[in-house]
Amino acid sequence: MSPTPPTVIKAHTPADMLALVPHLVGYFPRNSLVMMMFDGRRTCGAIRIDIPTVDSTAILKRFANVALGTVTRVPGVIALVPVIFTDESFGDDSLIPHTALMEILQRRIGHMGFEVREALCQAADGWASYLDPRSPRGGRPLSDIATSVVNDSVPTDVRAKTGDHLADASYVVANPELVKDANEELARLRTFITAVRLSGKVAPEIQPMIDIPFFAEWILTWHVEELAAWAPLFLFAIQGPPMRDHIMLQWATNLETGERLFDAVADYDGSPDSLDEDLGNIMLGKAPQPDPRRLEQGVTLLRLLLRTAEDQYRPAPLCMLAWLNWALGRLSHAHVYIDEALRIDPSYGMALLLNSIVESGMLPEWAFEKNQLNLRRPPSTDQAHFA
Repeated sequence: MSPTPPTVIKAHTPADMLALVPHLVGYFPRNSLVMMMFDGRRTCGAIRIDIPTVDSTAILKRFANVALGTVTRVPGVIALVPVIFTDESFGDDSLIPHTALMEILQRRIGHMGFEVREALCQAADGWASYLDPRSPRGGRPLSDIATSVVNDSVPTDVRAKTGDHLADASYVVANPELVKDANEELARLRTFITAVRLSGKVAPEIQPMIDIPFFAEWILTWHVEELAAWAPLFLFAIQGPPMRDHIMLQWATNLETGERLFDAVADYDGSPDSLDEDLGNIMLGKAPQPDPRRLEQGVTLLRLLLRTAEDQYRPAPLCMLAWLNWALGRLSHAHVYIDEALRIDPSYGMALLLNSIVESGMLPEWAFEKNQLNLRRPPSTDQAHFA
C-alpha cells in the first residue's frame, strides 16, 4: 500500500494563523508566546513559553534572548511568526497588549537574520497584527478566529486538547483512604527490608525490587489495577536517589541502559556527575531522543501514584514527574511539580537541581533533533503567503 499523503492546511489570513496555532502546539495557550518556525512556506516547529509578568525592559530583553536562543538550535529555520496569547484586554486602547515585548522580539529576530512573516496577538476581547497599522482600536473580533476555515480543516487526530498548556499538570490531591492504606503497607515494607539486612531472606512482597532493571520495565506495563496493588512498593522504592533516578532514566532509554545503570549505582550520589559520562548525559538531556510513549506512560503512572502519597513521600515522584515533563519539552509542567516538591521540602536536592535547569530555560538537546518530540512539528501544515 502506498503511504497516505499528508493533509495540507493553508492559513490565508492572520486569523487563520491564530486558529491554527493551538493545533500546532496541542492545546490552547494562555499568557504565552508561541514561536511558529518555518523552513520555507511550511511550518517546521512551534514552541510555547510563558510571557514575563513584569514589563521591565531588562526582563523583556532577557526573555527575548532565551526564546530566540531556543529557536536558533532548531535546524532549517528561516522565518518566524511570533504570537502572543494573553488574558489582558484591548479595551478602548489603540495599543495592542504586550507591544513593548513584541517590539523587542522583532528587533532581536531581525538581528539574528530571520524573516518575520507576521506578528500577532490574541487577547481576551480581540486580536490584532502588530504589523498592521490599520488595526482598529480595541482589536478585531475573536469571531474571525472561531469561524476560520482552518477549524474544520484540521484532522481530528491532531486537534488541540481542550484546556490550556497546564490543563493536565494540575496539583494532584492525595486520597485520604489510599494514603492510609499505603502508609500501613509502607510500614510493613520497612520491616521486610530490616529482615533482609538481618537474615538475608527476601520476602515475596519486596522480591521485585531485587532486580531493579526488571522492576523499572515491569512498572511501565502496569494498568490501573496493578498500580493500585503495587503502589506502596513503588512509592517505597523511589524514596532513595539511586532507585528513583534509575527508574526515571531507564524509562527514558531501555532495559540495556538500565543494566548499565544498575552496575553504576554503587558510585551514585544523586548528581549527574557521579554517573559515567554517557549515563550522566541522559539526565542532562544530552542523549538520543527518548521514546515519548514510555515517558508519557511514566507521567500517567506517577500522577496516579501521587494520590496514594502523603507529603513526606511526595518529593521523589514529583521530581520524577518534573524530569519526565522536562524531557518532553514541557517546562511549565516541570515548574508545577518542582514548585510543589520545594513547598514540601525546600532543601530537596533533586528539586533544587531541576529548578536550576528549568529556570534557565534549558531544554534537552534531543528536543532539537529533526524528529524531535517536544517542539511540536506536524508534517501536515502549510502556510500560504499573506495578501
